[in-house]
Amino acid sequence: LTGGLSNQAVFNTNEWTGRGGNRGNSGAANGFTTTALTSTSVSRTSGQVGEVQLNSGGGTITFGGTVNGAYALTVDATSGSVVYSNTVGNSAALTSIEAIGATAVRLNGASFITSGTQTYTGPIILGANTTTITTTNSALILGGNVTRDSVTGNLTISVGSGSVSANGTLGSSGTRLGDISVTNTGTLTLSGSVYGNSFTKVGNSTTNINGSLIDSSTTQTFAGKVSLGGNTTLNSSGNISFSGAIYNSNQSNLTINANTGNVVLSGNISIGATSGDPTILGDVNITTTGDVSFGTVSSTVSNYLNSLVVNASSLNIYGAGVSMGSGVSASCQNLTGMCLVSASTFNVSSTSSISGNINGAATLTKSGSGTLTLSGANTYTGATTILAGTLTVTGSLSDSTAVTVDSETTYNVNASDTIGSLAGGGTVQTSGTVTLTSGGNNTSTTFSGTIQNGTGTLSLTKSGSGTLTLSGANTFTGATTISAGALTVTGSLSDSTAVTVTGTYNVNVSDTIGSLAGAGTVQTNGTVTLTNGGNNTSTTFSGTIQNGTGILSLTKQGSGTLTLSGANTYSGGTTVSVGSVKVGHATALGASSGNVSITSGAALDLNGITMTNTNALTLNGTGITSGGALINSSSTGATYAGLITLGSASSIIGGTGTIAITNAGTITGATYALTLGGAQGGSITSVIGTTSGTVTKQDTGTWTLSGNNTYTGATTISAGTLAITHANALGTTAGATTVASGAALSISNGITVAEPITISGTGVSSGGALRFTSGDNTYSGNITLGANATIVSAAGNQTLSGTLNGAYTLDVTSAANLTLTGAIGGSARPTTTNITTTGTGILYLGSNISTDGNLTFTAAGGAIVKDPITITTSNDPVTFSGSSSTINSEGSETNDLTLNLGTGTAQFNGIIGGTRTLGAIAITGALDLNAAITNASSLSVSTTSDLGANVTTSGDITFSGNVTLSSNVTIQSGAKTTYTTDSTYTVPVGVTSVTITAIGGAGGKGGNDAANTGGLTGPVGSLTATFNVTAGDIIYMYPGAGGSAGTNSAGSAAGGAGGTNSRGVASGGAGGKAGPSGSSGGGGGGGAATIVSLVSSPTSASAMLMAGGGGGGGGSGNNAICPSACAGQDGG
Repeated sequence: LTGGLSNQAVFNTNEWTGRGGNRGNSGAANGFTTTALTSTSVSRTSGQVGEVQLNSGGGTITFGGTVNGAYALTVDATSGSVVYSNTVGNSAALTSIEAIGATAVRLNGASFITSGTQTYTGPIILGANTTTITTTNSALILGGNVTRDSVTGNLTISVGSGSVSANGTLGSSGTRLGDISVTNTGTLTLSGSVYGNSFTKVGNSTTNINGSLIDSSTTQTFAGKVSLGGNTTLNSSGNISFSGAIYNSNQSNLTINANTGNVVLSGNISIGATSGDPTILGDVNITTTGDVSFGTVSSTVSNYLNSLVVNASSLNIYGAGVSMGSGVSASCQNLTGMCLVSASTFNVSSTSSISGNINGAATLTKSGSGTLTLSGANTYTGATTILAGTLTVTGSLSDSTAVTVDSETTYNVNASDTIGSLAGGGTVQTSGTVTLTSGGNNTSTTFSGTIQNGTGTLSLTKSGSGTLTLSGANTFTGATTISAGALTVTGSLSDSTAVTVTGTYNVNVSDTIGSLAGAGTVQTNGTVTLTNGGNNTSTTFSGTIQNGTGILSLTKQGSGTLTLSGANTYSGGTTVSVGSVKVGHATALGASSGNVSITSGAALDLNGITMTNTNALTLNGTGITSGGALINSSSTGATYAGLITLGSASSIIGGTGTIAITNAGTITGATYALTLGGAQGGSITSVIGTTSGTVTKQDTGTWTLSGNNTYTGATTISAGTLAITHANALGTTAGATTVASGAALSISNGITVAEPITISGTGVSSGGALRFTSGDNTYSGNITLGANATIVSAAGNQTLSGTLNGAYTLDVTSAANLTLTGAIGGSARPTTTNITTTGTGILYLGSNISTDGNLTFTAAGGAIVKDPITITTSNDPVTFSGSSSTINSEGSETNDLTLNLGTGTAQFNGIIGGTRTLGAIAITGALDLNAAITNASSLSVSTTSDLGANVTTSGDITFSGNVTLSSNVTIQSGAKTTYTTDSTYTVPVGVTSVTITAIGGAGGKGGNDAANTGGLTGPVGSLTATFNVTAGDIIYMYPGAGGSAGTNSAGSAAGGAGGTNSRGVASGGAGGKAGPSGSSGGGGGGGAATIVSLVSSPTSASAMLMAGGGGGGGGSGNNAICPSACAGQDGG
């Protein structure tokens, strides 16, 4: 690029390539308006040597695209602006950037990457939400104030080991920058104020703060050392953190305002001078509602400062070595430290303080009515005695000093501290939340005074091998910790103090505490009760609770849970009045002689433990939020071996795990209800003997009752499964059982249950509302359907011998034999009913069955009629299906099967009498026969018959309605087969001759007159013949109808109509009409002939057989009036 630049030079090619030595000078370009590089990219050609220098004079140099190339770029807009509109060095890092813009250097790109230095001179304006400046271990100089356009204005700087110099301000009080982050191991120098959302220095190097202010909306983080070049203020609404030393060269003041944030100075910290750093700091003021921390537990903290003022939630100065500098006053009211060579007494009449450390081996005695405050880390080992006034310790005393607090004196423990021992009769209190640890010198002492909170919350820890006896009425509400030795209480502790026992806790008077925890020993020398739980917290005590030389009782109160996981031996008993007790050991509730009582609203949690002791247990209520008075929160099953008594209506809930009640005795509690629930359930071996008390099963789990229960109340299964293995598990029959929809009663163990029961629904997972799971059982109680219901037997042979009623659908399924000997539908008929056996299960029918809907028997092992039975429906079909031998009688019996179906149809889909002869089959209704009747006493069908199989009986076969053949059929009767309506008979294969008897229709009876009876009918014709036939021949049978009787009327009695047959052949004549006067009866009509033929429309000539009808009876009357007209007529 040679020659001059015009007032506006625009480089808009897709790529601008510079060559080594090209230089744009200000000569001919002086005063041009704008030089804009607007191409897609600006790059150097690889391999060329030199740099690009652009000098606009007084104009603006704009880079519209990206700038890339491993070479230096110098842009000098001496009295103008430099604008980078896109990234620089993003795909090929430049070696360096120097941008000089008198008006502005605008960094609108997201990233500026060089392998060498970057220098920006003039006001710097950030035009991207986040601007990232990166060098490879090279310096960055921001020569002017840095501001931002209407963007977020995050500034991220990463220069490796290079230094960063910010010579102007970063942001302004009115327009802060976004998040400012500097990562380097070289120095960071901030010469102006900093305003940003946050400020973060990363890298273990020194930050020189030469400006007076860093102000951030959120956090400030300083890694490495911080050097103050003058008085400095750090303002933040978030945390302010330092990880290195803070020092200065001219005793500068440091003010930190962290608002609600925390101030953390971590690492090995020196505030002020160290061996390698300059002089001490001036005044240090820290203000925050958060926490202030100096150092860590393992660091060394040295304070070399004029004064330190901290306003914070907490101040923590950690470290192995803590020292105060020369700025602390040495006056008597503010001693810097001392060494006690001999016994010393401080007589304070007003207020004094010692902020330094006191060491030595002498004793310290406080006298005078005033207050002495010790704020140092004192190490003197002699005794500390408070004879008068108040001793306030805001620092610490030696761990071995024996503290005696005389009566009417006060020991203010305003910082957690450990002392050798505590004695006296005064007051111990605090203004903070602190712990006083006593016992470090292993002596035994008695404190008869009062330990109280004061204006704070005081906790007490007993350490050392000695015994501390508290005989006063102590009210402190902080924790009581017995870490070693013994704490003996002959007075009292606060009702809310949390007691943790690692040593021994001697409860020598009845007392109430907040909670009990730990693994030590609790005991007594009297007959006392320890009540705990008042602070409503949950704790675990894994130690031993024992009687000692007395008898100890335990009471749990408060909403929390007390877990007892030790092998306890106390015999005074356990009362859970509020909250819960969770057991964690088989003998957690003490000796078996100690009774356990659960108050209404409280709970005992067995927690998956098999209890070996047999503590008697009294239950009251439904527990916490109706979760059960006795529960198991563990997924492991639990066992309770003690005998249970109901003190009121109570619930036992096996929620997460099962509960086994194994005591063989009787659960008493007259009239009280027992509720069993939970997702897992449990079992009760005990006898439930609560008189009229009820038993309710709720929730999804399964409860098993195996006792010989005697309760007379009702049993309700509202959800889940109640399983019984004893005949009387449901109590006496005085109280019925109800199974709600979705619930189930499960029976096993080969028992007979006489309980009346009402069932609804299909049970749990459609397993049956009444379910048999194993063994051959009998349900002899009456069963009532409360809704559509199912009965299922999964295994074993089952008998239902009680009645079964209810106007709902009924499904009974058995995987083995099923015997029904109780009447079904005797008082309230089920609707659609399905009775099924599967596998090889046999269905035994031993009683009448009535339904108001379809009735289906599906017997995989066949159905056996145990006794003569009648099946009745309301014009609904009955279907028998199952094995190839569907219906048989039992043993050698011949039991009748009567079906009263109205207009319904009896459908047989399996063989009848295949193995045992069935008795008489009498069907009032229709017959649909799809399998053979091979052996029955007789068969009668009142309406139509659809025959698809052979019929063989030893007695009569009567089809009173039309017969339709759906296949080749052989009908064999040891007596005869009677057809009373038009019928056909197809000769089956193997039949060569048929014997047929045709009987004509009967004549009508003669009518009566006023005084005489009309004549009887004449005899009907009857004809029997044997015919040779061929298989497939169809024999058509048309029975003749009988004639009608004559009527009786004075002078005009009509004769009866003659009978007809459907073919109109040989009809009977009509009876004569009576004369016109007198009292005479009409003659009866003649009966029609019966015709048998091989053609469907026979005539007299084509008939095989034709039997004439009987003549009508003559009418009774006066022959003078009716000499001949009243005569009966001939039959057909």
